[in-house]
Amino acid sequence: MENNDGDFFEIPPLTLKFLFRNIPTAGGFYLRFLPMQLINLAINRMNSNNFPAMCYIHPKDLDPDMPKLPQYAWHYYWGLTNASSKFESLLKNFKFNSVREVLEI
Repeated sequence: MENNDGDFFEIPPLTLKFLFRNIPTAGGFYLRFLPMQLINLAINRMNSNNFPAMCYIHPKDLDPDMPKLPQYAWHYYWGLTNASSKFESLLKNFKFNSVREVLEI
C-alpha cells in the first residue's frame, strides 16, 4: 500500500505465537481451518496490546459452492461450509476498519 507521498507500507497479517512459532490466524485458509476460539484469542491478544489485527478474506473463502477444480489442492475447499458463520462471528464481535483509516492516510 502507498500513501500520497509514495511511501510503501507492508502490513503483516495477524499471527499468534505458539510453541515458539508465529502461526498465521488472520483469514483465508486460516479462517476456514482454525477454530474460532484460536482466531478470537489472536485478535484479542493483539488488540489488548493496542494494535489492530490485520485480517483478510477472499470472496472464494465464503462460497461453499465453489466449483471443484482438479488443479486446486485440498486446502482450497477445507472449511467452506463454516466460513460464512465464522466471518459473521468476527463481524459481530470485533470492530473493523480499512487500512487507510487505521493508518490515517
